[in-house]
Amino acid sequence: SACLFTNTLLIEASPENYKVLSKSRKYDRTVHAALCNQDFVMIEENALNSGESHIGTRGVKVPCTSLDTELDKLQSELPESQRDKLRLVFLILDVEKHEVDALKGLERHPPVKAMIETIHLPPDDTDWIAQWATRHGLSGKRCDAYQEIAHTDMCYNFGPDRFTSPFSKDLLYTARKAHPKNSFHTSEVAKAYHYYGE
Repeated sequence: SACLFTNTLLIEASPENYKVLSKSRKYDRTVHAALCNQDFVMIEENALNSGESHIGTRGVKVPCTSLDTELDKLQSELPESQRDKLRLVFLILDVEKHEVDALKGLERHPPVKAMIETIHLPPDDTDWIAQWATRHGLSGKRCDAYQEIAHTDMCYNFGPDRFTSPFSKDLLYTARKAHPKNSFHTSEVAKAYHYYGE
């Protein structure tokens, strides 16, 4: 986000992951909450793989929020004349089989592009997400259908001809003059950003 001159909103339910993000991504807005439609949930940490912390019956009590709520807060902080310009350009959603609950809280600020994990979801949930996407003008297919993307997540509003450009990473790294060794995640964002818009 520092290179792309965008604001990144990170919503993290895991207390341990939140601590790491708060320190390593100080230039972004990081919210310690879960995307859910109740007052709070219990988060069970996975000591071996923090990416697999999940909602359970014991653990740490974490408040719930919604994407619309957090984006409304961001919007309210803008000058009044700029508030209608807030747009969710790129949504990455991976919430350990709670994607439907998270998307139920995203109606006022639909994304321009999205990458949503659906591979472990039951058919009813993937159908619901497909209907949600259609309602918001998003067209999707599995990300691994595109060149250079190995994910089995669903990619929405990615063009099939848009990943043949050799300049995708250059967009993100121009300001840095070098590609970091672990460039996978940021290069995915660069690709989405590079092809954002008309």
